[in-house]
Order: sequence, then C-alpha cells, then structure tokens
Amino acid sequence: MVAVITFATKSTKRERRNFQNKSKDSLLTSEEASSGSGGSTSTSLEVNSKDVAATDDQISGAPRSAVLQACTLTSGLLLAGGLLLRQASHLASLNGWPIADPTDVSFNFETWHLQLVAGLVIVISSSRYILLQTWSDFRDSSEAANTQILTSLEPLDYIVVACLPGISEELLFRGALMPTLGLNWISALMIGTIFGVLHLGNGRKYSFAIWATFVGFAYGIGTIASSSIIVPMASHSINNIIGAETVDTEPRAAETVQHEKKSNGGFQGVAQSDEGDTEDELDAPSGDEPGDTINKGNHCFDETEPSCSFHRHVSRIITNEEVKELIKQNSKFKWEMPAVDIPRSKWVGTGEKMQEASDDHLHDVKGKLREHWQHMLSDHLNSRMSFFSLCNSYRDIMHCNKKPFYLKRNGVDSSTMDAYIMHALNHVHRTRDVVIRNDTKLRNDADREISDDNTYLDQGFTRPKVLFLLPLKSFARRIVKRLIQLSPLQQKNAMGPFKKEFGESDDEMEVPEHSTKPADFDLLFAGDIDDHFLFGIKLTKKSIKLYSNFYSSDIIVASPLALKRKIDGGEHGKEKDFDFLSSIEIVVVDHADVISMQNWAHLEAVFEHLNHLPSKEHGTNVMRIRPWYLDQHAQYYRQTILLSSYLTPEINALFNGLCFNNEGKIKMVTEYAGVLPKIQLEVRQVYERFDASSIAEADDARFDYFCNKIYPKIQELDEFNLNYLLLVLRQVVTVSIYTQIRATSQQDISRSRLWFFEAKKKILLYSERSHFYHRYKIRGAKHLLIYSLPGRKEFYPELVNMLGESENRKCNVLFSRLDLLKLERIVGTSSARRLISSDKSMFVFC
Repeated sequence: MVAVITFATKSTKRERRNFQNKSKDSLLTSEEASSGSGGSTSTSLEVNSKDVAATDDQISGAPRSAVLQACTLTSGLLLAGGLLLRQASHLASLNGWPIADPTDVSFNFETWHLQLVAGLVIVISSSRYILLQTWSDFRDSSEAANTQILTSLEPLDYIVVACLPGISEELLFRGALMPTLGLNWISALMIGTIFGVLHLGNGRKYSFAIWATFVGFAYGIGTIASSSIIVPMASHSINNIIGAETVDTEPRAAETVQHEKKSNGGFQGVAQSDEGDTEDELDAPSGDEPGDTINKGNHCFDETEPSCSFHRHVSRIITNEEVKELIKQNSKFKWEMPAVDIPRSKWVGTGEKMQEASDDHLHDVKGKLREHWQHMLSDHLNSRMSFFSLCNSYRDIMHCNKKPFYLKRNGVDSSTMDAYIMHALNHVHRTRDVVIRNDTKLRNDADREISDDNTYLDQGFTRPKVLFLLPLKSFARRIVKRLIQLSPLQQKNAMGPFKKEFGESDDEMEVPEHSTKPADFDLLFAGDIDDHFLFGIKLTKKSIKLYSNFYSSDIIVASPLALKRKIDGGEHGKEKDFDFLSSIEIVVVDHADVISMQNWAHLEAVFEHLNHLPSKEHGTNVMRIRPWYLDQHAQYYRQTILLSSYLTPEINALFNGLCFNNEGKIKMVTEYAGVLPKIQLEVRQVYERFDASSIAEADDARFDYFCNKIYPKIQELDEFNLNYLLLVLRQVVTVSIYTQIRATSQQDISRSRLWFFEAKKKILLYSERSHFYHRYKIRGAKHLLIYSLPGRKEFYPELVNMLGESENRKCNVLFSRLDLLKLERIVGTSSARRLISSDKSMFVFC
C-alpha cells in the first residue's frame, strides 16, 4: 500500500505545518526498490502515516536514501529466503520427499549462455518498448512505478536498484520455487503468473501484471534451457538497467522528479517541475540555469516585480466577500475603448479600465521568447500586440467579430491566433521558471523552511495550465504548427505521431479544383474535419513534446467532443479521470461559431468540469500549492478567451454564466451594416415579429405563431398549386409530411432535392446546420420562409438568391425581440433596433 496525502481545502499555515509534520514522521517500509526499472521486479516502497489517507496508486517518489535502504534490505531478505528454500528442498528431495531437487538449476555459467542472455534482453526490452508505444494502460503503470522509485536516484544508483532485485528475485522464483514443481513450461508459467500477480498495486494496473507474467515466463524458459540460475539473474538485471536508463525518453512518459527528503519537509520535487527532464538538464548550457531564464534584459526580471502582470495575477488573494461581489458585478460593463484596426467596433469592460498600452508591448515577456518573437515576426509584430496586450491583462475576453481565415481574412485571423499563442507560451514559461527556480533554491538549501514563505507557493493541483478547445483537426494542426514556430524551444521527437494523425501536408489553403462551392466552404473544409482529438504538449528546457501524459503536460489541445468523452470515462466505461483540468488557468475557445454547429452542450460540459478539486493526488507538493487553489477559488483566476466570427446567445450565456475572472471582462461590441445589399435579386422580404416573453418560451412562441399564422397560408398555396416553399430552420424539426435534408445518405438527399425541383414535393425543410456542412444550391424554390434567422450572416443572401428561378419571388422571415443578435447582422444594427422597438409587427425590405 502506498500512502498519499489527502488534499487540504484550506490554505492556513497550521494545515501546512501539520502536513509537513506528518511527512517527517512517516515511516518508510519497503518490499520493492526497483519495480519500474525493467518492468520485471517485485519490490515496492510503502509509506505508513497514521493520519494520512492511502490508496494503491498515489506516490510521486521516495527519498534516495530510503530507496537504497529498502532495496538492500528487501533484496537481502529475498536472497536469504531463496537460499534457505533451495537448501530445504534439496534436503527434502534427498530424504525421499516428492519434491524435485532445486540444485538441478546450478550456478554454472557457460559461454553459450551469453547468447541466451542477449536473446532474452532483446526480446524483453523490445517488447517493452512496443507496449509503451501502443498500450496506454501499460505506459501509465510503468510511469507510476518508475516515478515511485527512480526519480530521486542518481545515475550510479540505477545499477544497485537494478542488480540487487534481479539477483535476489531470480534466486527465489526461478532458483528455488520453480524447480520444486519441475523444469517444464507449466512450472515456468505458474511461477511467472505468481510473479506477475505480485506486481499489482502501487499505481500498477493489470496490464503491468500481465507484462510481468510474460517476463517471468521468459526468464523461466531461459532457466530451463540453460539449467543455470545465472542466465535469468543476468537477463533480469540488464533489463532493469535498460528500463531505468530509458525512463525519461519514452515519447509519452509522465516526467516527474523527487528530491531527497530534507529538514525542509515533504516532497520537494513534483510532477510540475522539469527537473525530471534529464536529457534537457544535462545538455543545458551553463548560462541557462533555472532562474536565469526569466526576462533577461527587460523590466520584468524578478517575479516579485509589481509591474509584471503574471505576478500580479497569481499573487493576488481574493476573499469570499470579494467573490460574492464579483458574481454580482460580473456583467456590468462600465467602460469602453476603441478596437484598433477593427471598423465600427469597440471594447467594453468590467472592473478597472485598462491602461493605455506602453510602447514596449513585450515588457512582460521572458527574454528568450522576446528575442525569438522580435526576430521571427519582425515587421508583423506590431499587428499582434493589440490583442496580445488584452490577453496579457489576464481578463476574460469575448471577441465575436474575428475574421476567420476561411473568409479570406487569413492575415487578421493569424494575428489574433499568434497573440493568444504568444500569451499562452509566456504564461507557461513563467509558471515553469518559477517552479524550477524554487526547486533550485530548495536543493541548494536543505534546511530552508517553506511553510512560512509564500514565495514557494507556486503550483496548482496538477501541471496543465492552458487548454485550447477547437472544433476540427485541421484547426488543431494549424494551432500546433504555429505554436512550434513561435516557441524558441527545439522540436524533439514531436511531429512524427502528430503528422501521422493530423496529416503530412503543410498546404492548409489547398482547395479543390473546379469546385462549385463557395470559396469559404472549400477553405473551411479543406483539411481534416474530424472532430475527435485530445493530446498534451509539454515544454521542457530545450524541447516541445507532443502527446505527453496529461499530468505532465503544460498545454492540452482538444475538441469538446473528445474531452467530454474523456470526462465521461470513454467508450469502454473506464474510470472517470479529469483531474488534469483542475489547475487550468487559461482557456482559449477558438472558432466557437463552428463549435456551435456541432454540439454546444459538449463545450458547456467541459467548462462545468474545470477547476474542481481533484479526486486523487498526482505528485504535487501540497506545501507549495497556491492558496487560492486550496480555497477553491481557481475558477475566479482562470482566464477565458472566446473567439468567434459572430455572437450567439449560447456564447453570451457561457461568457456571462461560467466566466468569473477576478481581473474583469472585456468584450467586443460592433455596429453592423447588414448584408441586404448582397442580395442580387429584387425580392420582397417581409419580416414578421411575434411576441416571446423569455428565452425559455421563445421556441414555443415561434411554433405557435407558425401554426396559427403561417401554416394556413402554406396549405392554401399548396391547395391551388401556386407555389413551392423553402423552409429554413436553425435545426430541423421532424414533421412527417415534409421532405427534409438532414444527416442521411447522399442518395436520399439527392432524391429529396430532385423531388422538390420537379414539384413532386411542395415543401422542403432545410436547416442552417445542413447548409453549413453542405452548402447546397436548392433549385425550384419560389417562396422562401425563414422560420429562424441564420446565425451566419453570409447564409442569408445565399438563401434569398436561390429564388432566382422564380418570377414571383417572396421571402418571409419570422423573428422576435430576442433575435436581435442575428437580426442586426442581416439588416444592420440601426434597422434591427427599429424592428425590435417599433409598435408595428410587420416590416418590408425590397
């Protein structure tokens, strides 16, 4: 059983001291010191504490001295037990007992045994590598075992914790137990199974036990083939060493660190430190030590500098009374400022008014990032700085007039994307540097007391700090590619699996030749339109690692669908695990308008699971958790950035109802000119307003108006065969007498369109979502009834222009006062206000 620390929910010094005292008084008893090294040992460390809750999979590592002591003691006991059992069985066999003589397995070693040892090492090590790449449960179990034992050891210690268990365990299992059952494959399998079962627990799952069974069976076969116990001992020890040396180089490994337990108490190194990145630490130049990388040559060198927005944001402590006031004032926008380079728009905000941006927009940025961006972006840097300054204020942002790249506004969209990626990188680097610098201080000063020093409160419950939520794989690929370009870190073993999953082509703007679809449609759906993806990104000292374990990642990139399934436990009913969302400090939702065409409920579900107290301990030093995490105030420090090409009631509700940043809010307000001039035909457009007292009653009120006022006219037209009608809904409502275009086979869709064109069906239901994903040109329509206005203003003229084959064109639009957001984008802001406030209920545009 491995002990864990139950998370405190208060941030008082008394609780921190209590936890530290418990950590000091814990007794370390061991029965295994290298269970993770080669995936084939059976010893473990156990921490006993009277007042500390315990589970079977939660420890981030043990002190070096305790590991070595436990390894030596346990291996000695196993070795003595194996020798005594061999001698007892030998004597029993000589006295006629029905027991095979274990001395048939000797300590002799012949030259050809080297080939057998080499074969076992190659088979087991290569099999382990393949399983780490392909079996996530096994990878997680290996990471848990390695983290428990190896993270505090020095390189030469690996030989000790690899060889001692390898020798002692093989003497017991293959040298004493197996021979008593007979030297055959059945006894090898039986002892191998026992060997595997003993590997359960301490964070290791059944997958690890299955692997250990295979390894034990392989060593048993090697013992039978050689009749020598030296063969499995040598093979086991070498495989342990290989496993220990590769602990930090697995592509998706969770890399954690544990310093030796000193008088400053508790666990010093945790999963949120980069000290476990051995390959980076050893190769780092002498001038790039932790703490020296922070803002060389700029005004925010020290994290305690009050001008640093990062420091101001994370060091501020809000009270429960301030939280209540924050919720009350959440939607009171008191001030405004112009939106640079965005016509007819302005920013409005809550809280204190933003100060005018300084000439040096990068004064808060780390030195390496600053130099890299100035060199890389050069003349394009200034165009990124306006939105970057907003992001760097750490306020919630709702920008719903973003010009997306697929509307031929790639330059504008790229500037916004660059700005929030730069902000995310700066935040992650600052967070990581503070942790590494404090780790260094504690390593150099073993007697330092941290319980009364707030400068060491530098972590959350888990490591991930940034969450990117995107609708399609093509968008995710665009983000990750740009993130790698904007980071000064080297790319190492990063793009291989990513390109395999997200595609090799770098031509994001490639569109089909001779396409009959609008250009924005071709650009939007030119790439991979899969909406299920979820992976982590880890930033180390010198590299970016894609597909890192969630709990060792700094950035999570996901679609709402994939993350919702992960939260629910996946398709196979696995245990729910979303603790990696507990310490998210920046959420970026880009292309929210596209997400609204998928399933908005998935996005809402993700937000509802952010910043909760984790259900388990994940290698975090409780002594160093920021107090506002323990106070359960993390959601009031989380920055949410919502980006969309237009505003919807759903986006508005999420921004107002689930975003409560203590820094305040900023949103864009735009005066629209409307899209009526884009209609190419002379069409009489009649807007009919119905009454709806609330959003909850709007759908029923719309349907009642349609049934009582509109449908009788439709029946009359149908009876006299005067016209055909195209009904446009935001979401298709199933009505049996109507032919519908919906998510069905292409053959059925083509048949429905043909019947409508040939007047075999007089009414066709067509949804905005269907138009978004297909952009059909419907022929045969002579009357157009828009049951609910489309959210995308570009769709309105497209639909009205479909009446081109009709001689008596007519368009009817239903709306209520609650449709102002959609109405102003189509008829213009000033006209929309008149339609909403007028005493009349019917309006005509020609």
